[in-house]
Amino acid sequence: MSQRGQTAPVEVRPVSLLLRGAEVYAPEPLGRKDVLIAGDRIARIAPRIVLTSRSLPGLEVRRLHGLTLVPGFIDAHVHIAGGGGEGGFQHRTSPVQMQALAPHGTTRVVGLLGTDAVTRSIAELLAEARRLTALGLSAFMLTGAYQLPTRTLTGSVRSDLVFIPEVLGAGEIAIADDRGSHPTGRDLLEIASEVRVGALLAGGLLAFALSFDEVIVTLLVAGPQQTLPIWIFNNYLRPNQAPVVSVVALLAILLSVVPVYAASRLSAEATGVPR
Repeated sequence: MSQRGQTAPVEVRPVSLLLRGAEVYAPEPLGRKDVLIAGDRIARIAPRIVLTSRSLPGLEVRRLHGLTLVPGFIDAHVHIAGGGGEGGFQHRTSPVQMQALAPHGTTRVVGLLGTDAVTRSIAELLAEARRLTALGLSAFMLTGAYQLPTRTLTGSVRSDLVFIPEVLGAGEIAIADDRGSHPTGRDLLEIASEVRVGALLAGGLLAFALSFDEVIVTLLVAGPQQTLPIWIFNNYLRPNQAPVVSVVALLAILLSVVPVYAASRLSAEATGVPR
């Protein structure tokens, strides 16, 4: 509320944003391109995108001729809830602020606790990740800390991965550091197993939501172009097309599963871990 009792104006982001004429790196150099952003997604990159606010309501156009457009930087090791404290309370640092990240091109961070899991917690780390996300950053986190048993929010690494979308894995767990718990090889294998199973379960829970979201985005930005997801979406309820759709879907699954299985086998052979 303003001082006069009126509601303060709220900044409304454009539904779509068209960036024209920038030198684009994605991250390889693509030359001068137009970039269409739909919501929070890059919908298209092309030499020339012909759109107007009349053909796409809510479209905002910005001319970036002479400027360079690059993907945002990803910082995979940030103490977003603050760090330090090893020399006493006066050495504690404050939670990270947007001004330390966004102006320098960092658009995605992965937060972690590190040494201090006594005066800081996983709950605090999650709260800071969600604060940064609410401010426009992509913020994720690792569950755990230097010491073992590792700190979690739900009671296990596996459950944190399944039930907390921001959790990407476990860390920062000290292996050869005098501030850690000097974990054995078995300790590390147990944590790795927890991460693996949690990731498998979380992937299964998110598969439908992500797939449905992709259908909606595809329908909005594909236009008259007939893509495979749109073809399946338009034909899977037609009884006479059901066999064809089933075969196409099976081939798509095989094309996805076979490379993953081959990579898993090669990784197992390289590490000597039986499958």
